[in-house]
Amino acid sequence: SDTVNFKVNGKYYFGTDVSNGKSSFRVRASLAKPPAHWNKYTVGDDSAFLPGEAFVNENENFNGEETIAFNGFNSMNGISYSPVTLIADASVNEPGGRAVTGHATVISLPSEQFLGLRKNQITTENKVEIAYEILSYEKDKPVTPLSAPVTFKLYKCDWDYTMKKTGYGQLRYEWTKTSLPVGEPKTIDLTETKGVIPFDIRYHGSYELVATCGDNIQTRLEFYYWWGEGGARTANPS
Repeated sequence: SDTVNFKVNGKYYFGTDVSNGKSSFRVRASLAKPPAHWNKYTVGDDSAFLPGEAFVNENENFNGEETIAFNGFNSMNGISYSPVTLIADASVNEPGGRAVTGHATVISLPSEQFLGLRKNQITTENKVEIAYEILSYEKDKPVTPLSAPVTFKLYKCDWDYTMKKTGYGQLRYEWTKTSLPVGEPKTIDLTETKGVIPFDIRYHGSYELVATCGDNIQTRLEFYYWWGEGGARTANPS
């Protein structure tokens, strides 16, 4: 992520600059809302997101205006595979006075392109098709095939629980998710910006597919696989 320059201005009510004041500036990170044109796909891996350490800048001698260079999301030692919202908060106060505050947000991109995944609705016995597309954050920005191969890892997911007694003598459930690898990882050169990749699946249930390309691109797709006809009782037989 690139350096971002934030400008903090502090003025009195009638327009003159604050002099010999104090300023406090802070940047924190959160996952950004995905753009609307990504609505058909899962992009990124929210489970891997780490906001990192907040950036803080204090100035004991603030005079009207200051520019603060922030070295981007990477400088916070955070982790994200999808766009990040940088939330900047600033406060300025004159000596002995009450602080006034301001806020700004900036989108930070961990990579120029992203990998979108979705499960096709039409499935066949023991096989599922995963559609992929290379996406950019800007809707009309051209995309290119990824420069490195993508490794796909498929997992079968199950949930188990244990019953534990609380300090008040009540019983509660603790759920634990287990993910077991299905087959060997599949590494593919995606020579097109969109396409379909088949995967062999033997059992019904919940699955996760993790696709990784280099250090900055990773997408985790959760889906449910079922083949065959299902039934439901339409009336109480009694």
